[in-house]
Amino acid sequence: MQINFSEIPGFSNLFLDYLYEFDNCKVFFNKYFRDTDKYENQFKNRITPDDTLRVKLRSIISEQYSLRNPSKLTIQNINSIENEKTIIIISEVQPFLFGGPLSVVYKIISAIKLSQKLKEDFDEFNFIPILWIEEENASLSEITNFTFTDKNNSLITLHCKTDEREAEHDTTAGIIRLKNEIAELVNKFSSLSPRTDFSDDVVRRLVQSYKSGATFTEAFSQYAFRLFDEYGLVIFNPSDKEVKKLLAPVFRQELINFREHAEKLVETTAALDDIYSADEKLVPLNLYLTVESRRFLIEPAENQFRLHTKRKRISEEEILAILKEEPERISPSSLLLPVCQNYLFQTGFRIADAAEISRLAQSERLYYFYDVEPPFIYPAISATLLEEQAAAYIRRNDLQLQTIFISKTESGDETIVNAADTLDELFNDAKVDIAEILAGLEEQLSLTDNDSGGEIRIAAKQTAELLEFFRDKIKLSQRQKTNDKNKQLEEIKTAIYPAGSLHERKVATISFLNKYGTELIKILFSKLSVTKTEHQIIEI
Repeated sequence: MQINFSEIPGFSNLFLDYLYEFDNCKVFFNKYFRDTDKYENQFKNRITPDDTLRVKLRSIISEQYSLRNPSKLTIQNINSIENEKTIIIISEVQPFLFGGPLSVVYKIISAIKLSQKLKEDFDEFNFIPILWIEEENASLSEITNFTFTDKNNSLITLHCKTDEREAEHDTTAGIIRLKNEIAELVNKFSSLSPRTDFSDDVVRRLVQSYKSGATFTEAFSQYAFRLFDEYGLVIFNPSDKEVKKLLAPVFRQELINFREHAEKLVETTAALDDIYSADEKLVPLNLYLTVESRRFLIEPAENQFRLHTKRKRISEEEILAILKEEPERISPSSLLLPVCQNYLFQTGFRIADAAEISRLAQSERLYYFYDVEPPFIYPAISATLLEEQAAAYIRRNDLQLQTIFISKTESGDETIVNAADTLDELFNDAKVDIAEILAGLEEQLSLTDNDSGGEIRIAAKQTAELLEFFRDKIKLSQRQKTNDKNKQLEEIKTAIYPAGSLHERKVATISFLNKYGTELIKILFSKLSVTKTEHQIIEI
């Protein structure tokens, strides 16, 4: 089953137009993922004869995997990066605590399944999925929380505490190290979650990956590796010093030509705002400098530069010297990041969710300053997992799933009042009818038996009281049924659409792994389609 995204609240007009009315927004994109006849030309255009960069990338990634024992398929994929006919499918995620929500898994599966399909369709080329872990532009508030379903089927959100200094907005979130309290967080998740046959395995995986002393990026990488290595997923940490050396030409050009770049971004953003709404805040220069573990936006200041929120001035020569000697201290903004990805890799496709598509519309013009071919932007899989209880309820009540996304659960009061009004009217009519019948009977009997009138009046009063008793009893029953129905519906909504959001964005994958084990990943691979660009409903 599939649902059109336009029937689900919360999706931007830009995203909907990108999927269904591309002519409305094509001015912001270089190419369109539905134009499959243009795929092959894209692959050929991405091939570069100079293999120096590819060789260095293969070496860097091999080094990043030196302490792991990857599968044969992953090793094969890493080595094939050197091949000029290897096309990269990139999926970018933040280093979430305990693996993050379901949407992270969907993005990873999207990259893997698209790679598999492209291999079948274009056997002249090789395609590998790369998971780009974005630790520098990660949101600390997002990666330190996770939400799961407890024993009472209620949603619980737990938070991983960090030092107050680390909580500042200019912290590189992914490099924050986990503390001893991480073990307590694992135990708390374990104690609050329902006990299943898979609980021990879930906890073991968390303990093995999320260890005290590890950074968020290291822990997340290890967790993703354990789940997806068998599928050949290549996990990449772009914050590596050697990676930053390769990106130095991009950073240098942004530093020297930022005015021209900013002018183009302002122009594009204004055009976006005229039709839609640009999500990313523009800055004059899309580079950050790390000073004592804190990340500061570099800003122009007369003929020099300064660091945002700091009075200290810094010259262009000083920054260029840092770029040469310590490139790891320089990092791109979220708008420059896609260019960096395509500069490094022969990228054919970028897997993107709705928010990313909006950001990419804003930044795509930057590619041309670097003579880099933009990739196809391919929508990530989006899906709701419909568990047995929810599926049975929906079928039993003949509901359309869309109604759960768009309607509010009735409080019960309005329903009960309406039902009570109808019931009062019905019983009042009955009382009037019975009273008229008994009055007529009393009148007829009075002609022959004067003593019967009193007994009939008593019977009329008792009948009225009996009707009121039945009416109140039915009202109570209806109230209870309405409350029970609303409670059940609220439970279903919490499972399917928690807090007014798709559960793929809200609920941690480990909550489902606790119920279904790692077999869930195989189920998702078999049931999710990478070619369907609707919201998918998967019964499990």
